[in-house]
Amino acid sequence: MALMKKEEALKALGLTPKNMGCTPAQIVVLTYRIQSMAEHLTTNKKDHSARRALQCLLGKRRSLLKYCARRDGSVYQGVLKTLGLRR
Repeated sequence: MALMKKEEALKALGLTPKNMGCTPAQIVVLTYRIQSMAEHLTTNKKDHSARRALQCLLGKRRSLLKYCARRDGSVYQGVLKTLGLRR
């Protein structure tokens, strides 16, 4: 089910699965990895290695979002709107 949502988000941004190197596509993939990791941590509260991995993913997404905002503000706003992120 998460795969369908990821593909739908990519289509909404006008991206194809072959173009996974661009910044918006990487942000989409990281967002869905973060969501699955957060669900894992709700049931496994003592999994500290997963918590650290989640923090690393959040930092990476944050830096990609900053880069995207610097490069093209309209793409940045589209990514935020599509993924439902607040900034």
